[in-house]
Amino acid sequence: MDMKIVDPAGGGVAEITGSGVLDGPLYGASFGKSVKRFFAKYAKFAGRASRSEFWWSQLFVFLVMVVPYLVTTVGLVASIAWAQQNPNVQSMGFDPATGQEVFYEAPPGVVNAPTGSLMVVGFILVAVLGLALLVPQLSLLWRRLHDANLAGPLALVGLVPLVGGLIVFVLALMPTKAEGRRFDPR
Repeated sequence: MDMKIVDPAGGGVAEITGSGVLDGPLYGASFGKSVKRFFAKYAKFAGRASRSEFWWSQLFVFLVMVVPYLVTTVGLVASIAWAQQNPNVQSMGFDPATGQEVFYEAPPGVVNAPTGSLMVVGFILVAVLGLALLVPQLSLLWRRLHDANLAGPLALVGLVPLVGGLIVFVLALMPTKAEGRRFDPR
């Protein structure tokens, strides 16, 4: 049996259960439902997304990305420490005045460290997961802005250096507005 849940902003359908329709925003979403909808609406830019739907999905993305970032960081720190303790000693030749051989020390590079592969694997994981989650995150933010009755392209403000991310963060915090129903599919 289909059940309609009315959004708190007044009037729009939040979710139609039992029919598989994911058009409306899901107010009061749980973590699991938010993640499920995050992937179900992978590249859907039309419609709206509630604050709970947005922030639970953002928590999921954060948790997924923690492991690759930790692997990269541990690999980098360990590689830097190894490189500092194991310099390459190179001969520059002989000093004509004294006749002694002159040496210089150069770091071997962090990638050449025994833990360098850990750093590289972590970086590859960050890149692959980041690219895989880019489109669903952008579409979710786009729909979140629609729920606040803002134009979706405002998500691109995040590309502005230094302040863009902060502006998008504040926009994502905006409350639901009934006028945002204009972005619902017809």
